[in-house]
Amino acid sequence: MTTSADAGSKPFLFWTSAIFAALVSVSAIHEDAFTLAALPFAILPMLWYARTTIAAQRELWIVHAMVLQYLALYAINMAAFPTLSPDYPVKDGEGEFIRFLLSGLLLLSVPLLARETTRWPVILGWGVVTCFVVLAAFYIFGFGNQGCRVEAFNRNPLYPPIWMTAIVLALFGRWIAGARREIACLYGLVFICSLSAGAFSGARTILLIQMLMFPAAAFLLGGSDRWRHLVAIGATIAAGVTAALLLDAATGCNLGDRIGKLVEIAQTADLSQSGEAELGRFETWTQAIALMPEYWLQGRGFENERYIVIEEFGSSIHHLHNLYLSWLMGGGIAALLSGLVFLFGPPLVLLRRYGLRAAWPVIALVAVIGLNGMTTILFYRGFIVATYMVTFTALLAMVVADGRKGRTDPTE
Repeated sequence: MTTSADAGSKPFLFWTSAIFAALVSVSAIHEDAFTLAALPFAILPMLWYARTTIAAQRELWIVHAMVLQYLALYAINMAAFPTLSPDYPVKDGEGEFIRFLLSGLLLLSVPLLARETTRWPVILGWGVVTCFVVLAAFYIFGFGNQGCRVEAFNRNPLYPPIWMTAIVLALFGRWIAGARREIACLYGLVFICSLSAGAFSGARTILLIQMLMFPAAAFLLGGSDRWRHLVAIGATIAAGVTAALLLDAATGCNLGDRIGKLVEIAQTADLSQSGEAELGRFETWTQAIALMPEYWLQGRGFENERYIVIEEFGSSIHHLHNLYLSWLMGGGIAALLSGLVFLFGPPLVLLRRYGLRAAWPVIALVAVIGLNGMTTILFYRGFIVATYMVTFTALLAMVVADGRKGRTDPTE
């Protein structure tokens, strides 16, 4: 006998499978398809099944304002600062802004999204596992001569582990307090994140963020068993990093050497050596800070950063590898303040309104992106902004759902 729940699950499974197949197919032919393929089983089905009441409009207006003000400043900045060198191959500013704006409009759909869905943590988990399997296939079989840093979804190999880490952190609030099976799945996803960041991408900063944020999540959300979870998460991360280093050594890549170089720099504070990528970044930041008196008031335009970096520093890199310096160079102090409000304002509002456990998904996303912003920039291309907006919107809907339920359900 087919129950109503079974009948309802059939179209759900059909559409999630169809979306998954379509997105993976697109990712095989389009270099920027990470916007769609990085979370194939996660975001779109979750949004499709989400529902809420119109009251969320009143609750979230300040969050919308914090994000949309940044979009407005981006548009003004693009219009006010023409490209410094028409002959230099800078980005398509108008096209970037159109994608930027359209992705931002997703925020306006939040009042129409999820009031309650029990499927979203499972869908998110499958999304992470799917990404991991694709990365592993590229790594093991060498599709396209990938080398040591896999570019499965985008030319920058760092993006998959960044978003995977953010999503797994977002699952903590639900799964760390769940059944034993859910906790075991959570540990497995943490292991996957550490292994993929190390072995597939050589992402040292992301590994450091995982070593900080996963134990912090276990401690903050683990309840009476926080110390047991803290030890277990620490052991899981250690196992993932060890496995990554073993794979790294077996394939002849140099992640271990690069981590050792960072430790040496931290111990000696000696930035005099040149030629190493990490030293190049330190030197670029130092030079950029020295030049900031020229830019801090109004900047030179977000679209001009690539040209300025090469013109001023003669560098082989095309941006400052620091989100906050990029905001300051691109739009001055106003852009920096706008970016800080855009990134860190919403989680503070949600934390105050709904509490730590309900607001945790957005807090986790912003923490990963904000910490990564110390060594790279994540909003320099429209598809990256779109990825952030879609992820933020989906997690925001879940925060509202959990927060409203927590107000009415005394057992939560």
